[in-house]
Amino acid sequence: GAKDDDHRLLAGAVGSYGATSEDDTAVYLNIFGAVSGNVVMGITLFIVFGSWKEIDHKEYFVPMNIDYSIHRWGEWIMLLLGESVLSLLIVDLSEGAEYYATFFCGVVTVILLEYLHFRSQPHEPDGHAMRRSKAAGYCFGTLMWVYSASLIILGTTYKMFLFEFVYADDEGERRNLLPIGRLLASETSALRFETDDRQQRIAHFFSGSLALVWLCLDSTIVTHRGLGANMARVQGSARAKVWVVFLVALRCGLILFIATVSQYVSEPSHLAVIGAAGVFSQLFLRVLLNFALPVDEKEEEERTLERMATQLNARLRTQHE
Repeated sequence: GAKDDDHRLLAGAVGSYGATSEDDTAVYLNIFGAVSGNVVMGITLFIVFGSWKEIDHKEYFVPMNIDYSIHRWGEWIMLLLGESVLSLLIVDLSEGAEYYATFFCGVVTVILLEYLHFRSQPHEPDGHAMRRSKAAGYCFGTLMWVYSASLIILGTTYKMFLFEFVYADDEGERRNLLPIGRLLASETSALRFETDDRQQRIAHFFSGSLALVWLCLDSTIVTHRGLGANMARVQGSARAKVWVVFLVALRCGLILFIATVSQYVSEPSHLAVIGAAGVFSQLFLRVLLNFALPVDEKEEEERTLERMATQLNARLRTQHE
């Protein structure tokens, strides 16, 4: 009845006002909650405690176990990537070669993204943004919200690629195709877009989400070490510095390319291959940059000793108080 329909609105269920209508209230509430939470945290850290110099925010917030947080963030990203693989596995099979090319490119892309993610994150608390400063920690948390949403959208687009091969040529089965705006395991009763329009929309979601994933990963590296520390690694001859600038420009160009690839490519199999090749290229450029920007072990040891001394002084001061 009407009462049951009202109770199901927050779940995005179909109401009595139309068989093909959908309600996205739950999506908007989640977005509002995430944005408002970050805004409140930013106001608290940078306006309230930032304007009152004599007040230490650590006296009012529960201390964070950064080692545990690193572990939990890693599990969260593994969960999102696992959902992407699961979304590929539950799609009905198709006999076309393009279907299998898209499927395996999707699986390879997810595996490479996992490797790329953990190469971008420190494995100890002393090297994490949340230990470096409150500003770096806040930026890291905000980036992870965007990064997580981008991974969800990216996994959905790979599933949509496969559905194009399964149902696009079968008019009788088209009603089972998922729309872009639904979650990974949801279904709808009718298609709202023509094939060309639908594939173009999927391409936009794919290129935008993959570009955001790469941009967020590069940005988190900056939050962990700081822009100054990363710039300090550019040492050596002028030729070496030109080589570093060239590699960084290639990475920026790759992000720009994937962000705009939907403007001239909308075929699902082509996009899947481009995505897998792009992630592999990102990893290759990351390896080359590690050779071009070696970490100064002496400087890293000095920074570690300085952090340890700061932490020891903070503990001694807390005990005396």
